[in-house]
Amino acid sequence: MNVWMRRAATLVCLAATTMGCTQHVQMKRQDPVESLPVENVAVLLFYQDTETGPAHLAELATDAFSMQAHRYFPALVDRYKVRDFLKQRGYEHANALTPHILKEMGEVFEVDGVFTGTITGYSEEESFLGWKGKAHFKMGCRLLSTKDGRDLIAAQVDVGGSYLLPVENPKDRVTLGVKMLTKSMRLDERFGPLYITRLDPLWIKAMEHYEDREFWDATETFSEIVTTFGKSDLRDEAEFYLGRSLEELSLAGTARRVYSRLGVGAFASRAAYQLTQIRFRDGDDDGVVASLQSFESRFPKDPLLGGMRYTTGLSYVRLGDPAAAIRTLALVPEESNWYKFARYAMADPYRATGDTTSARLALERAAEPFGGSESDRRLEGRAKLALGDLHYSLGNHAEALRWYQKSDLEFLPRARLGMAWVAAEGGDFVGAIHSIAKIDGPLAPRYLSEAHLLAGTCLARLQRFDDSADSFEEALATCRSWKAEETKQQDLSVAWATAKQQYEESMRPREADIASLLFLEPSPDTEDRLTIIRKEHEKLAERLNDLAEKLDTESDSAEDALVRKQIQERAEFSLAQIRYEKQITGAHGGGGSR
Repeated sequence: MNVWMRRAATLVCLAATTMGCTQHVQMKRQDPVESLPVENVAVLLFYQDTETGPAHLAELATDAFSMQAHRYFPALVDRYKVRDFLKQRGYEHANALTPHILKEMGEVFEVDGVFTGTITGYSEEESFLGWKGKAHFKMGCRLLSTKDGRDLIAAQVDVGGSYLLPVENPKDRVTLGVKMLTKSMRLDERFGPLYITRLDPLWIKAMEHYEDREFWDATETFSEIVTTFGKSDLRDEAEFYLGRSLEELSLAGTARRVYSRLGVGAFASRAAYQLTQIRFRDGDDDGVVASLQSFESRFPKDPLLGGMRYTTGLSYVRLGDPAAAIRTLALVPEESNWYKFARYAMADPYRATGDTTSARLALERAAEPFGGSESDRRLEGRAKLALGDLHYSLGNHAEALRWYQKSDLEFLPRARLGMAWVAAEGGDFVGAIHSIAKIDGPLAPRYLSEAHLLAGTCLARLQRFDDSADSFEEALATCRSWKAEETKQQDLSVAWATAKQQYEESMRPREADIASLLFLEPSPDTEDRLTIIRKEHEKLAERLNDLAEKLDTESDSAEDALVRKQIQERAEFSLAQIRYEKQITGAHGGGGSR
């Protein structure tokens, strides 16, 4: 008997569902949505006409509905102001609203309508073991006209009637109910498109993910904003940050698609700039040059033009055209954030053309205090060090010493080595040794071996041959460890290139899937498919990042090998010379000549 009753109940439910779906389709086809003359509204509190359920359920519903209404009406009136307004006039319940008070509200708050809602019939069913089962309640809402008090829209939804709801989280319950209610009221069609604000929880959540460098979560949240809300500057900003998040995930192909969609609007120039940065990182220097020409014609007064010229100047350097690099970098205006970086970058092209005076002037501008960021401070330090090296190479030892002494703490070890060379050139071997002894920070193997070589030379000049021999031995030992590290770096470079190729081969076909999942209407398996791609990406990216952290991208193997060979030859020759002197001295009883 029970079996037949369950089967009958199932058939009734299916029939009711089918009829409901048919009725809904007919309504969509035959009942066009009425265009309501409503530009702004106020929201009253939802009221809970039931003694069961959480006491604050109505307040949670009001919060959720207010947030949703903000997306249609950015100038939504604060509900607490409305509540105080009604309280002053003795109204305690929305059902007591009269056309007269609605008209007064319209005049005071300058609104065309007022949303008010109720929650009724809250219950939580229990299973046969006494556990709580699914929660169930009804939510109703009306939009009342402030002109004549009539109902402009009215709807009621049954929340949890035929499916399970989160039992322990009332906020999730009412949020789901509000979404059903707004859909039933067809607010999207009547007042759409939706608009997002910076106070929207979705925007706050997306920015928190981005600032915490949780770029996968940021990508999914920003894409939800882009696909949900109507066109606006803030939505364009979300799309831009979506591209930046994809860049951070090394999904440059998908990021390109995102930036290409921002061809017009408030973020068009920033999108074009990021596209150029992607081309620069990919080594497409001809594409960077072409991008600058397009940017100059489209955004002639944009502040990012300085950054575009700086990037293009670096591309000209890589293309082996120092004259074009100088011309382009010289166009970066002084008020630009990239001005000092451009001046620093001009030094090498000037030296390549033999114009050391212009190279010195460019470095001096770069060394001037400007800005307070970490990158600005490090640029100043590099420029001061480069000025010391330039003056030393030109034989201006006093100027070289002056710039070395100005070096910041981060560059002080390298600057002390420069001071030692200046002292040694002036015959102050004791001062040179003292400068080397003061080096207390890390030095690259190249400069460390150079320091040991210089110390050995100065000690030999002071007739301290045993100490000198020890320094030359240390120089040779550093060269050996340097060579071993270089071999390790070469192996790492091969491993990194292999891992990068595997990553690109694996993710390139996936990028089309990612783009479709992010920009198209979500399907039931969207989240699962994104999760699979995400896990695969994270596995490959983790290995790539581990190798990149160990890889010394600033080293020049060819130049380092030449310098190492020169240091090694000089150290070996000087060490052999000291040993020969000791041998001669011992054979002749402390005297004799070579």
